[in-house]
This record gives sequence, structure tokens and C-alpha cells, in this order.
Amino acid sequence: MQVRIYAVRTECGWNTGMTLDWRVDASYWLSEDGRKANGTKLVILQQAVSIQVGLSVLEQFLFVKEMDEWGKRKWIQYFAELLIPHRETLEESAQLLLAEEHLDVLIVEPPHSEPTSNTYVKEHRDQGYLVAERAAIYMGEEERATGNITDVHSQQQEERTGAQRAPLSLFAEARQFADVMCGRLLLDEEIVQLLRHKGWERLVPMRHVLIQFGWLQGWLELRSSIQWSRESDAHDRKRRKGIWWLGTSSLWPFKDKSTAAYCGRCGSTEGLNASSCASCGSKRCLTCTQCLNLGRSRSCALLIRGVLQQEADSRQQAAPVEERLKKWSLAPAQEAASTQALKYIQTLREKVRRNQRDKLLQGKGAFLLWAVTGAGKTEMIFPLIEDTLLHGGRVLVATPRRDVVLELKPRIEKAFPVQKVVTLYGGSPERWNEGMLTLATTHQLLRFAEAFELVIIDELDAFPYHNDPMLHRAANRVCRPGGVFVYLSATPPESMQRDVRRGRMAHAKVPVRFHRHPLPVPAHITMPAVEQCLTRRSLPAPLMKRLMHSVERGAQVFIFVARIRQVEPMVRLLSNQLLGIPVGGTSAVDELRSDKVMRFRERNIRVLVTTTILERGVTVPKSDVYILDAHDRLFDASSLVQMAGRAGRSKDDPAGSVVFGSAQWNEAQRKAVYQIREMNRIARRNGYLLPDEERRKQVG
Repeated sequence: MQVRIYAVRTECGWNTGMTLDWRVDASYWLSEDGRKANGTKLVILQQAVSIQVGLSVLEQFLFVKEMDEWGKRKWIQYFAELLIPHRETLEESAQLLLAEEHLDVLIVEPPHSEPTSNTYVKEHRDQGYLVAERAAIYMGEEERATGNITDVHSQQQEERTGAQRAPLSLFAEARQFADVMCGRLLLDEEIVQLLRHKGWERLVPMRHVLIQFGWLQGWLELRSSIQWSRESDAHDRKRRKGIWWLGTSSLWPFKDKSTAAYCGRCGSTEGLNASSCASCGSKRCLTCTQCLNLGRSRSCALLIRGVLQQEADSRQQAAPVEERLKKWSLAPAQEAASTQALKYIQTLREKVRRNQRDKLLQGKGAFLLWAVTGAGKTEMIFPLIEDTLLHGGRVLVATPRRDVVLELKPRIEKAFPVQKVVTLYGGSPERWNEGMLTLATTHQLLRFAEAFELVIIDELDAFPYHNDPMLHRAANRVCRPGGVFVYLSATPPESMQRDVRRGRMAHAKVPVRFHRHPLPVPAHITMPAVEQCLTRRSLPAPLMKRLMHSVERGAQVFIFVARIRQVEPMVRLLSNQLLGIPVGGTSAVDELRSDKVMRFRERNIRVLVTTTILERGVTVPKSDVYILDAHDRLFDASSLVQMAGRAGRSKDDPAGSVVFGSAQWNEAQRKAVYQIREMNRIARRNGYLLPDEERRKQVG
């Protein structure tokens, strides 16, 4: 992306700017239009430079008192000095274009302005100003311009087709575009897609006019896609919890051990590949490979962020929390957790209102809903979503997997039929839609910044969100200052559990499922390793006895193994030992996985051998769970709890069986059993469990 740099004289002295279309800046600074102009003189460097050079020059610009008396030659010398360190980073042909002897400037002043000094005579001011003045009314009644030319063909075509659309002013057109960009973080080519999706094809060639006008108005923010920061800046960005545009810098020509490059979209400092670039002429134009699937983020690429925020309407009177909760028909434990979350959000909202004038004091809240598997987490977030919508806020529900997004959409739409629900995932046709309610996979968050008042992160301990710093940064950035993160998990990361224990994190525990029966506590069978069983072609008698009992009672049986290579051999072994019982197997590499899971749900497969790929998101009524090689290093406590959570989810079979089969009893198994027992203890203590007699009647 090529830009031009300029200096402008205002009441406060000389300042500098960067422009995608200098005519917009000339109009903004010099147009009088019945009021006092913002500036009195504009000095524009005619040679275009790459955006990273332009941003760096903005930071290097220093006000010199004698600037009021400078003519063209002096301004050329000054710009040439600013460009010296950047020339060394360019290819030889690009260096020559920025040499002092090849530079030129355009000095623009209003036609009726007075000279800025007694010694300086204006140079060609009238012609330059008139060009800018004509361009400034490009959407007026007399002409319509796109980019650098008048779009006569487009105007004639509209006249032939009888188009009734009235021309908009530049202000109105740019404001409309800024509204659409609110909370988005997009590359230039993505903006083209956005405009075409909206049916604004005619705005595509003039998008840089709109972007530049929006930037001058403070509605948009422009950045190079690859940015540089000093280590202290990186520390400040981390301390400011995602206020990413503060502390950034274009220090790349002066890089040393204290500076580091990072992607402005995903924040990655790794995976930045350098190459010679024909677009910007740089010897080392960096490209981020970490977020390449969303578009090419390069040093010379333009990154635009919409910062025009529609303020949430907090004047609407909402019914008391207790009254609003009744409509959702939540179980006692669910209602208690939702109530705690709503009170936390309300407390933070009041705090933000008191600090309304200082954005940096408006921190982001965080609340953990620690709910056992099958507790009905989706139902618990409905009151939180409703509360945010009542206060005019936007809501994001983010989950690591596309299938969960598609599963949630009809449930959310049913709960909020009036709201437009947007679903975002790889290849989603709704990518450029807007709505007050957004469901998205975590990778799609890279296209947003400070867009939502409520951000709900589901399954934060699941792949790919778990242990991915890039997705963590993206999620942290999408929440507005004063907004709230609500984390949903049955197995929060150890660091989050530690914060809960130490009282550092607001939270609510939901220790019981909706049917109010205790969680099945895993039993243990000592057995040889799976590899040994496969080699001997036999399974130990205690395990076979439990398996036969599960099959005979009519249960669907999950058998989890640690390695993909073990799935098919285990299917063959079980088929030989469970004669007449349909046995199937699936894993992450199985293209027919969805079909086999469906057949398992329909009971066409009775025993399903699988891996941790099915530890989440699969609910099958009347299931028993067997985890073989439970001591394997691939099975941590969270995985064991999640796999165990496939059993006992149905109201008709709440006491399903869970078995850990292993050669040894390790720490992960102990932690998993402790966590399950602890949740049962909390549920019993708080009176969330059904009375023993009633539970026995239901179980039979």
C-alpha cells in the first residue's frame, strides 16, 4: 500500500499526516465552507512511499519554528532527511526514487488566505487548491468521482436504469462505511469483499477516499499489518490487556535487540517471513504465516480498524434480575450461577459508568462459569445474553469448533427470535453480516477489535483455543473496555483454577447436571497396556465382564484409546470377543467420523472405539465409558473428566458407568476422580441433588 506524507500548518504549529488520497486531506484541513479552516497550509510530498515508511515518518517529524518561512526547496530537503534511514531498507531502484534530487512537494493554501510569513511568497497555490476543492465535492449534485477520475459511465448507467438513489455527501458516505467497519479489523482486500457483499460495488474504487476521510474524522484507524515495538512497549501492551493500538511503533528502520516485529492482526512475533517485495520495494518485507489463512498480512499491507463505537443504550429500564430469570426455567444450580454472573456484570457496569470519561480505567471483567459436563451451560448464558441486549450491547459466543457453532445457532435463534444471529466460521457465507448476536469459531475473532460488550468463550480448555497464544490475544482484543468475558468450562486450565482458589477470579460453580443426579465416579480396573492386549489378541477377564454387563443392560459403549493406530486393531479384537454386537471405530483421520457417530446414536453401532476427538460435544443417551491406558501421558486430568462426562448425561440413565483401565494409578487419574467427587460433594452440600429416595426410584 502506497501513501503520501505531508505537513500541515494549524493554530498549534506544524503537524504531519499520512494520506491515501491527498485531496481529502486538502479539503479537511483547508476548506472554509462557512467556518474557519482547520489549517492554513498543506505541504505534500509528491513521491508515494509504503505505509510502514509513512507511519515511521509521522513519528520522526519534529516541529521547527522556521517552517513558516520555508519554500519548496527547504521542504524537499527536510523530507529527504526524514527518508534517509528508510532508503537503506529498499532495493536500489526504489532508493533512487526517494533521493533528494527526485523529490518534489506540492504546497496548497486556500485562495484567500494570507501568507504565513512576511518573507514567503506563495507558490502555485491557486491551481493546487482548486484541484483539491473540486475533489472534495466528488459526491455532490454536479459530479461523482471515484478515486482519481469522475465516474461518468456509472452516472450515465444509473440514469438509464432509472436509479432513484440520491447522491450522498462524502461525510454521509464515509460515516455509513465507518458504521459497517465498527469493531472490525480488516486488510484492504477484505474491505473490497465487504463492500461487494453490501452491494456497494461503486464504492470499491473510491474506498481509499472513504478510509482517509474516516481516519481524519477519528472513525477509523490505519496501521501497517506488520508493526515494530520495543520490549518496553510489548510489556505495556500486555499490561494494558489488549489495548493494542497504544505503544505500537514503526521502528523498523532503527531495529536493534530492543525492538521486535509482530503481526498487527494476530500479534504473533514468530512465523514472520522476510522477502523482497515488488509492491513496496523493500529488501525485507515481512509476511505473517501464523494467520495466512485469513489473508496476507505484510509489512506494506494496510490494516484498518473501525473505532467508531455505537454507545450502548444504558437508559432502558430492565426488569429485576429475579423476574427475568423466571422465563428461562433454570434448575436451582443453573439459576444460582446465572444470578451470580448477572450481579458481577451489573457491578462492573456501574463501575464503568463512574469512570466513563477515562477509557484506560475501564478494565475488562472476567467471570468463570465452572459447570460440570452436561450441566446445561448454554441455558445458563441465555440470561446473560438477554441482559447485555437489554442494555444495547453486542454479544459474542466463541467456541473452538465449527460444529458447535452450527449446533448453537438454532438454539440461540429460538431463544432470541427477534435478534439477527450471525454465524462465523471458515467459509461462512455470513462473514460480512452484522448482528447484535454473533456465534464464531475462535479463529474468526482475528477480524475484530473491541466489538462486543459481552464475550462468552466456550470450552476454553479445548483445542485449538487451549495453549494457543494467538487465539488468546484475539479473544482478549474483541471485548470493549468495560465489557465482560464469561468463560465456560467443565475443566478450566490449572492457572484459572489456581486464581479461583486464591480469590482472584469471580466465578460460579455448577456442580450438578440438570437431572440433579450425582456424577458417575470412575471405577478402576488394573490391566495390561493396550499394545500388549492387541499383541496377545485378548482382553483381561475383569474388563470383558464389565463390558458384557454394559451391553446386556442396553448401554451404548464408548471405548477410548490413546493412539489412532490402536483404533482399528481394537475394533477387530472386540468384534471377535463380543460376537453379534456391532462394533465400530473412528478417529480424527476418519472421513466417515460424522456418519459413524450418527450410527452410534441410532444404535446401529453399539460399541464405538475412539480417541479424544470425541471427548467433547457428543451426547448419546444411556452411555457407559471405558478409558483404556488411562495412565497414558496423553490423558491429563481434564481429558479424563471430559471423557467420563459422556456417561450419565441422560435423565433416563443418570447413573451410567465409567471405568479407568490402566496398569498403574497415576496423578492424572487421582485428580480426575477428586474433581468429580468434589463436585458431587458441593452439589450435596448446597442441596442441588434430588433426595436419595427419589433418585433410587428414577434409577430403578
